[in-house]
Amino acid sequence: MTIVGEAKQSSPPVARILLIDDEVITEHLLRRMIHQESDLALYYCPDPTQAIQMAEEIRPVLILTDLLMPEMDGISLIRQFRNRRAELESLAIELAHA
Repeated sequence: MTIVGEAKQSSPPVARILLIDDEVITEHLLRRMIHQESDLALYYCPDPTQAIQMAEEIRPVLILTDLLMPEMDGISLIRQFRNRRAELESLAIELAHA
């Protein structure tokens, strides 16, 4: 699986954040907000159906997800993450936008 929008850095980050959102503008805005934080790495997944697999690969400490997406809504996605909580050990937070 290709990791979209992986942070580029020379040493491993302290905290990996996974953003799941079908709108790339959210990824751009969040990346701009944290770009100077050397201990954070942002990973972006535009397809919620691939989010579980991506989370298993990168092992994020924080998962941010949109509420409304075409393939799957954010609540269903968080339920899937909760069912795999022991494997992932990530905190999922749902985002909403107007």
